[in-house]
This record gives sequence, structure tokens and C-alpha cells, in this order.
Amino acid sequence: MAMGCRIIASDTEPVRELLQHGRNGWLCDFFDPKAFAEKALQVLADPEAHRPQGEATRQTILDHYSLHRLLPLHLRLMEELAEGQKVPEVQKEILRVGQAARASKAVKLEAL
Repeated sequence: MAMGCRIIASDTEPVRELLQHGRNGWLCDFFDPKAFAEKALQVLADPEAHRPQGEATRQTILDHYSLHRLLPLHLRLMEELAEGQKVPEVQKEILRVGQAARASKAVKLEAL
């Protein structure tokens, strides 16, 4: 995703946190291989027309899941765990980052 590839993925809860159908990738029913194949053929037939989805995919990762953003949180988590804290405060912050990412996607969708 960080490379700006066009993504076709299963429509499952974890994937929906990253992809918005048609905006930064495409979601297909897990049990519908024909839908996967049809979408792949569409993208391969006209890659330039689907370039915006690849760019949006890359931007999603940069905005919400980049190493620059998440590494400090994970380092704090390790430090707090090493200090013996049962529910590290940073764990709550990591969860807030994920929730904020999902919320910003909802706002962007409403703007479309």
C-alpha cells in the first residue's frame, strides 16, 4: 500500500479499516472469486484510469500508519510494559490513532 499499488481485497472488517471501496482500493466479497478477477481485469486494462486509487492508498498509509507515526507509540508501549504497567497509557493512545483514522475516513467519505 505504501508503494501506491492499486489494491483489490476481501471485504472483511480489518481490511475495511484500511480501504474504502472505490477511493483507495476495491473490496470484493470473500466468496466471489469472479468479482476479484473482473476488478483485476478492469484495473489491468486501464491502469492510468485507476492511478488515483493507488495514490490514495499510499496517502492512507502515510497519514495513519507510517513508521514515523507509529514507532514512537510502540517504543513507549515497550517502555511502559518494561516498567510493569498493566494497562499502559500508550496502548490507549495507539487505539485512539486507529479510531481517528477510521473517523477521518468517514468524514472524507461524507465530503465526496
